[in-house]
Amino acid sequence: MFAKLGLVGVGVGVAGILLVGLLGCTQAPSGQAERVRLLEQRYARLEEENRAAAVTRDQLQSRLKLLEDEKQVLLRRLAQHQAAVRERDELRQQLAQRTAERDTLAVQFDNFRTALRTLVSDTERQVNLPAISAAAPAPASLPAPSPLAPAQSPSGETAPVPPSTSTGAVGTSAVSTDAPAE
Repeated sequence: MFAKLGLVGVGVGVAGILLVGLLGCTQAPSGQAERVRLLEQRYARLEEENRAAAVTRDQLQSRLKLLEDEKQVLLRRLAQHQAAVRERDELRQQLAQRTAERDTLAVQFDNFRTALRTLVSDTERQVNLPAISAAAPAPASLPAPSPLAPAQSPSGETAPVPPSTSTGAVGTSAVSTDAPAE
């Protein structure tokens, strides 16, 4: 009997230990409850920080998009400015070429005018020679042509007046006062 009681006692003892262990596992110690509460607070704080970071991220993404759009506008303006600078430089180069051409033509014109004056002066000297000046006088019936009035032909038509020079040097030097009037 005692042998049966011994096994029963051991079984009851083991069952009691299991019951006490199970009861101990179901109850959390006070230190663990505090730790769970701290973890929950930390979790709530991290979630709040995550929401704030998401809002900041969205704001920064919208600002980034605005800055990229502004960058594109500035790049287009830069391209337009560079095109304008290239065009300005080309126009300056063309202006320099045209100015050089104008200066060359002005020198050629001055040389031509000088040569023409020399030719007119040589011709006047040859016309005013004493041997040639013995020509017949001009008929008195024709009036002297006015430099401003159009010349008339014998048939009564008006002939065009030759253009006068703007320098005045060649137009008035053709008449010489040394020779007798014809």
